[in-house]
Amino acid sequence: MTRVEPREIELVRALKDDGFAVTRLVRMDGRPWLHKQFRFRIPPGRLLAPLARRWARHEMEMGRVLAGIEGIPGAPIALSDTSFCRPWIDGQDLRAHQRAGGVLADPFFDQLEALVRQVHARGVAYADLQKKDNIIVGSDGRPYLIDFQISLRRYEGRSTLRRAISSWWVRHSQADDLRHVYKHKRRLRPDLLTPEEDARSRRRSPVSWLKRIAYAKTLRPLKRLVYPH
Repeated sequence: MTRVEPREIELVRALKDDGFAVTRLVRMDGRPWLHKQFRFRIPPGRLLAPLARRWARHEMEMGRVLAGIEGIPGAPIALSDTSFCRPWIDGQDLRAHQRAGGVLADPFFDQLEALVRQVHARGVAYADLQKKDNIIVGSDGRPYLIDFQISLRRYEGRSTLRRAISSWWVRHSQADDLRHVYKHKRRLRPDLLTPEEDARSRRRSPVSWLKRIAYAKTLRPLKRLVYPH
């Protein structure tokens, strides 16, 4: 994977800093890029460095697998084994757009659904679509997806058991992706919601319940306790 030297990068502004990664808007070769550096500032810190490297590799791999889909940033460029840059998407995240009183164009959620289905067609579940911050309303009014840190790819190796488990988990995670598309549509453009979409927006998958128990009710409170910022 292509690498560039850090000295070629100019910081524009910090975007996000949590216990797992730092995200910044930078300028490189005269163009804006998103720069992401994985590192752990929660105990045991340096002992988790291998996990930071693995997460960086994973997100870069997701970017490579999904490259070429309209609405997905271009393939990332590695800076180190824990950091990369990817092309900047000009626009507002869905949360900021809503707070600013922006109105979504009528085709927006149809375009978002089509984008998510293209992601699914490559054997990937986005798996984090409940966050409005991950959906960008582009300056052209179209939807874009960012942040593939926890996205899942269907396992295609030799292990039959692992293939079966992976296929089941990815399939239900993809169903949840669409549920979140319809849920956002129900809340932001209810005038366009069909009865079928309304029903699907309220139908949790088994994976959704497992994630709710494992993360929302357990890991998230622990993370906020350890790293309240």
